[in-house]
Amino acid sequence: MSQMNPAVIEALAALLGPMLAKSGKSRKSRSDKGFTKSLVQEAQTTDERKAALDAATVLAFSKAGFGTVTPRVDVLTYGKPAMGDKPATGWIAKGRKVKTGQKAVKVKAPGMHSGIPLFHVSQTSEIEPAAQ
Repeated sequence: MSQMNPAVIEALAALLGPMLAKSGKSRKSRSDKGFTKSLVQEAQTTDERKAALDAATVLAFSKAGFGTVTPRVDVLTYGKPAMGDKPATGWIAKGRKVKTGQKAVKVKAPGMHSGIPLFHVSQTSEIEPAAQ
């Protein structure tokens, strides 16, 4: 059995602690109340996937010559503009756009079918406000 990520354990303890404190009896797993064994395993798997993608991102950008990289901070997708009730994502949400002629670094983590196109902050510039 693989070890659980400490962050996942802390989050579950914070959520389940008050419920367990109310009841002195041992509790059975109840799928209708949320935290089942499969849900905990899924959260761990998601956390492991993020860690694998972050490691692949650092490796890909260091091979491309970008030096120090912090995934999810200075490396993001191009993003999509806000549409309806959906907020903007990626560099667009941070008020930046990819410079003309810049090429994405495709990052592929184990288990992924295709790569995710990502851009480093040095490949972007601030979006100038529209003149009115």
